[in-house]
Amino acid sequence: MVLSTNYRNTRPILESAQRLVADREFSDLDRTLEPGSRQVDVLRDGAPVREEYAPSWHGLALLLRQALATDVAAGIRRGDTAVLCHHHWELDAMTAELAGLGIPLTPLLGWAGEPDENVKIGTINRSKGLDFAAVYLVDLVRADPARPVDDDREHQRRQREFVGRTRPRDRLWIGRIRPRNTAGVAARR
Repeated sequence: MVLSTNYRNTRPILESAQRLVADREFSDLDRTLEPGSRQVDVLRDGAPVREEYAPSWHGLALLLRQALATDVAAGIRRGDTAVLCHHHWELDAMTAELAGLGIPLTPLLGWAGEPDENVKIGTINRSKGLDFAAVYLVDLVRADPARPVDDDREHQRRQREFVGRTRPRDRLWIGRIRPRNTAGVAARR
C-alpha cells in the first residue's frame, strides 16, 4: 500500500528526495515498487535543504561540524541527528574525521535505539526504518542528467539516496567533495 500523506518530512526535504526518483518506479530498499512521480500531501513546511562542497574529507567534516552546530543552536538535540553514507569506506573516512574533531558518535550498527547525546553515524542501508530530526548525507555523487536511469547501478544509487534523504524530519544537509583542481575553489550553496 502506497501512502498519500507524508507525516515525517518537511516539504523541502520530500521534494528533494522525490526529484531523485521522479522518472521511474522505485523501491525504498524493500520489495514494494512505488511510482517515482506521484502526489503526496505534506503536512509541514520547513527549512530548505542545504548543500555544501569541500575539496577533501577533512573539509567536508569541518562543514558538517558547522552545520551540526547551527542545528543544535536552533534547538535540535545532537542525539537526534545522524550522519549517513552510501558505502562503508565513506563511513570509515567520515567516522575518523568527525572523531578527530571531537564529535561524539554512536555507530548505527549495533545501536538498539537507546537515547544518548551522540551523533548517530552509519550507512543509508542501516538507517532504513529510522528517523532523525536532522540528517547529514556525505560525499554523495551528484546525479548526472546525461546518464540514463536505466543503468541499474544509477537507479539503485538513487533509491538508496532517496531513503537517506527521507530519514530527517526537520533538516537535511548534503555534503559533497569537489576537488579544487576540477572546480576551482570549494563552493558553498
